[in-house]
Amino acid sequence: MENTLLVQKMFAEMKKSLDIKTKLLPFESFIELMATFKSTDVTEKIDRLFKIIDEDGNGNLSYEEICEVVTNSLSTYTNIWENKNE
Repeated sequence: MENTLLVQKMFAEMKKSLDIKTKLLPFESFIELMATFKSTDVTEKIDRLFKIIDEDGNGNLSYEEICEVVTNSLSTYTNIWENKNE
């Protein structure tokens, strides 16, 4: 997944952990999210990535969710490719 899209999805995932009153992300939630990406456990990374892509949190990836990831990734790849060839 392209880094920009991944960051956008991570922020969306973080929003789910925001404190309702303060609108702040608890330190523990931030550390938990960051630790997942630092982990060497591939299963844990796949699980986190799945949860980031699964926007509605229903435990399944819809066509729309998959399509968004693929479309954004291909679009970014195309832009990078075009910029290299200019």
